[in-house]
Order: sequence, then C-alpha cells, then structure tokens
Amino acid sequence: MKHLAETLRQYGWTLSGSDLNVTPQQQVTLTDLGIAVKQGHAVEHLPVDCELVIYSAAIPETNPERTAATNRQIPLLSYVEVLSRLMASRFGISVAGTHGKSSTTAMIGHILTQAGHAPLTLLGADVIAVTGKSISSHSPTLPAAPQYCVVESCEFRRHFLQLQPQAAVLTGVEADHFDCYPNLASARAAYAEFLQRLPRGGPCVVSADDPWAIDQARQLGHQPVTYSAIRSQADWSARNVAQRGQEFELWQNERQIGTIRWSQLGLHQVANAVGAAALCGNLGIATEQIVVGLNSFPGLRRRLESRGTRAGVHFYDDYGHHPTSIAAVLGTLRSELTSGRLWCVFQPHQVSRTRALMAEFAQSLQSADDVFLLPVFGARESVTEEFVSTSEELTLRIRALGGAAQLLRQFSELTPLLETAPQPGDIVVTVGAGDIDRIYHEFTRPVQRDHEVR
Repeated sequence: MKHLAETLRQYGWTLSGSDLNVTPQQQVTLTDLGIAVKQGHAVEHLPVDCELVIYSAAIPETNPERTAATNRQIPLLSYVEVLSRLMASRFGISVAGTHGKSSTTAMIGHILTQAGHAPLTLLGADVIAVTGKSISSHSPTLPAAPQYCVVESCEFRRHFLQLQPQAAVLTGVEADHFDCYPNLASARAAYAEFLQRLPRGGPCVVSADDPWAIDQARQLGHQPVTYSAIRSQADWSARNVAQRGQEFELWQNERQIGTIRWSQLGLHQVANAVGAAALCGNLGIATEQIVVGLNSFPGLRRRLESRGTRAGVHFYDDYGHHPTSIAAVLGTLRSELTSGRLWCVFQPHQVSRTRALMAEFAQSLQSADDVFLLPVFGARESVTEEFVSTSEELTLRIRALGGAAQLLRQFSELTPLLETAPQPGDIVVTVGAGDIDRIYHEFTRPVQRDHEVR
C-alpha cells in the first residue's frame, strides 16, 4: 500500500491515509511526499472531499473508514483491484511464488528502467529507484502510460487470480498462508489457476528448483523458461558464484552473457536475479542491458539490509517469515562471520503459519548461535495469549534441537539485551514480517553506519 501511495503521488494524486502501526520512518517518508498519515482508523480520518478509498487485505468491511465511505457513497477499491486496473491497459508482468517476489519484481522493474522503458512497478517493499515516472493526473482516474506494468502478485486469498498478466515469473511454491490454504495441495491448485490465466505463448519463467511448477506449466500448454542459481542445466543459470553471492556469472544455456558484481547478499538473491534476467531476456531486452541493470540494482529495504555497526556488532534486518527464507538468511550470514557469534531476533508472523511450520521454524532457527523470540505478530489475527504461547513453544522446540533460545514476552525487553549481550565481532539479524525493525529507532545510542543505508 505504501508503494502504491508513493506511485500515485508521483502521478499527481492528492492522498491521505491511515494505519494502525505507522513507523517513524514511514511517517517521514510519506510526509515528505505530501501524504498525510493518521495513526489508527477513525471516521474523522476520511477527508470531506474524498473521491476514492483504497484498502488493503487487512482491512475488514467493519472498519470505520470503509463503513463511512460506503455510507457516503464514496467508491471503494481493494489494493488488488487497483493493481488489476493498472495492469489492464499495459503489458502486465506478474511475479508470483512463495519466496523472492518483491526482489524479483524490483529487479525486473530496474532492468526495464535502465533499458529505457520506464515501467510501472508495484510491490510490497520499500524500494530504491525502480518505478518509472509517467504522466501526472490530478483526478482519481487511474493513470495511463507506461508500456510495462510489473506487479508483485500475492497468493493470499487468491488475490493474484484477479490479475491478467501477459508474462509471469513463478519463483516456486511451498506451503504458506495457512489461513487460506490448509495444505500444499490447496496452494498448488491456486497457482495452477494462476498459470492457466497466462496467455499461451506469453513468457512463462519458472524456477528449475520446483519440478511441480515446471510440470504444471507444461501441462497447461506453456513452454516454461527455467532458471536457477544452482542448476546449470536450466535455461538461465548462475555459475561460479563467489563472495556470498555478490559476484557470479550469468548464463543463458551454454552462453555466458556477463558477470554480475553487486551489493546483494545470498544465493537466494542470485536466484532472484537470474529469474529477472530470464523474464527480461524473453521480452527482448538486450543481454548487455540486463547485465547493466543487475549490476546497478540498489536493493530493497529489509532484504538482508545492513543496518550498520554498533559497538563492534554488525546489524542486519530481513523480512523473512518462512523457514526456507530464514534458513537462507542465516546461512548467508554464517558465511559472513570470521569470528564471533550469530544472533537472530525473530518475530514470528501469524499464529497459523507458526504452528503449521513449527518443526521447520525450529530447524531453521537453531542454526543461529543465539535466538531471541518475540511474541507472534498478529497481522490479520486478533491478539490473544496464544501469540505468546506459540512463541514459547517454538523456543522449547529450538532448545530441544540443541539451540540456544530465549523468549521475550515484551518488545521492551529486547533493547537492553541487544545493548549488552552481543560482543564485538558478532552479527545480529532481526527477522520477521511484522514491526521488528522498529528496534532500530529505539536504541539509546545510534547505530554507526558503515555506509549509507538505503
């Protein structure tokens, strides 16, 4: 929603909004753009001259602002409905899958921008220079212009089935969103329907690491273009990966098309880059432009983002909220350590996900030397004592595997621990899709930046 607001503001819309949890950083960013932001939801937050209300999936029909808009006969659109309208008049590119959607979407947008196409790029992360500007509009008419519309397409509540893309990247499918899909089979059924919506002959780029996704695409009449960071037999691949993923060769079949040297950490980001390259290559973007685009990609916030050094301890922040992504983050940072300990501060996201994947979470997290666990971040769920007890159970599971884990019942317990427990040479990574990153606004002494944090 934040990125959509920033984009619409670029097109000249007059915007205001509200959220239950507005971080200081978000407040500053949006205010600087001229977007008024209110904390909490209330009828009085709806402007007198409001012409359109856009709401996220977390906002129920009973929300006071939605109710007021209905009573005042103000048009309402869900976030995904806006995405659908924006995509309808353009060449739509959807990026779907359990992992890597935001990064892959941003990389595609950046490559296209560097190649001179100025796409409309919409994703659920704070980005740097991926959205191309187009014409401005001073009315709630959705802007026309750029040729390409690149959208992070989320499977939650089957939202991605409201989109009609002309091309797609599928990063792979795992069990997730258990409040919508009780098992992997039900999730796969939704993804199969997503692939079915893609026109035959349209670029269909699929991770070679997910055999089911490849087979499903073929069964539906597509000719999937495969990609991988670890399988050289894929149509697009990475080879000779070095420097923890910060350098690798990009190959198309048996032809090396360039060497990527960038600031991103981790093999998972290499995979995202190869997927983005494969999609752009199939759009006809020159390989030289793809290499230039990836080499200049500045990254996303909260994707193994370096938050600087404090008293000799290096801090990273990551959005990971699934066992697979957490394992990738911890594995990457483990290779970064020359000495010292690896600390992980994890804020689980949703009770349903945490309970369904309890064993997998414990297995991933026990690879850290020390783990601090916060209560589950509720997101769309009503907060109860179960948010603490679920994290407590995960703490015990980690200990049972031989890991060191400590439950923190209150967020306020975290700051003093991080100020005293880690020692010079250690790495601390904060992980979670909730509000765990607000810890960086609560330290009594500022983190010293090794470089400008984007």
